[in-house]
Amino acid sequence: MGSVQEQGWVLVDFPCTYAQAKLLEKALSGYEPEEDKEMTERQKHLSDAMLLVQPNPKPAPPYKLIKSGLDAVVWFNCDISESQRRADGRREYRENEEDKPVIYHVEDVQPPVN
Repeated sequence: MGSVQEQGWVLVDFPCTYAQAKLLEKALSGYEPEEDKEMTERQKHLSDAMLLVQPNPKPAPPYKLIKSGLDAVVWFNCDISESQRRADGRREYRENEEDKPVIYHVEDVQPPVN
């Protein structure tokens, strides 16, 4: 079995909408859907020109996958107060600086006793 990477972060109550998810993706990876980008001057001129002349149709370019800035999104259906309680009670204990931290919760999982 592979090792579990213990780095990262959790956002609580964000994103809640598609618009918020797009903002988060743009902040993490820089990706912005084509339909959300503002038209350049050249695109505006071409758009106006298309009203006068219909060009020969071009084949659609192949789809290109873009790596997301998110690894996973998990939605837990629980009260915000329970999420806050769990976050507030989480603690780390190390005997020495070199030791791997032992993670516990002050109410649910009592700290180790030496």
